[in-house]
Amino acid sequence: MKKTSFYFNSIAQNFESWINKFDLATRLEWFASHLDRLKVRGERVLDVGCGLGHFSRLVKERGGYPVPLDIAGRLLSKISHEMPNCVQGNSLELPFQEASFSLVISSECVEHTLDPLGAIREMVRVLKPKGFVMLSTPNHAWWWSIIIAEALGIRKFAGIENWPKRHEVQKTLIESGTEILVDNGLYIFPFQLRSLWPLLAWINRRGQAFRRWMINQCWVARKL
Repeated sequence: MKKTSFYFNSIAQNFESWINKFDLATRLEWFASHLDRLKVRGERVLDVGCGLGHFSRLVKERGGYPVPLDIAGRLLSKISHEMPNCVQGNSLELPFQEASFSLVISSECVEHTLDPLGAIREMVRVLKPKGFVMLSTPNHAWWWSIIIAEALGIRKFAGIENWPKRHEVQKTLIESGTEILVDNGLYIFPFQLRSLWPLLAWINRRGQAFRRWMINQCWVARKL
């Protein structure tokens, strides 16, 4: 199966159907809880890989001014009436000057690039000093699950998938000039089984000691 960065344009019409509602709600809850601890009101916030704008709306609800960015123009066309300052761009070459934003958020984007760590470095580059980056991405420790799912024909996804390792993300954030404030994980096992959602939610709250083995990694860092 040929993998491409522009795959999301091809599924834009039915993109919502690709999203697992429990996963989306869980990530939104995590981002919301940490946004509530930061000064968002009145601030310009870059949302890298915004998709259909779910995370940009969190910013708007808190009085911030989101700048949704995505490589897929067809996805942006779905939210441009609501957020007219959408920007079509590549997360590996963000079209902004250094120190342009006080906050950069990104959920499930960097793994769909050719260089996930490079995308993280770009996010830090456009941050103002003392600005924050808030990031979620899959954990490379679970990469084997993709191989099995695609071999069995269970999952047919033609987007690029480069799941970074936790220690690589940690090292990149530190070497880019940030201090890590939050290091969390989500999902100790796959979330596709609805009957297990309550247990997963409980483990997400209580089981952070196991975060290195969780499917998703979630970070908050501040630029020094």
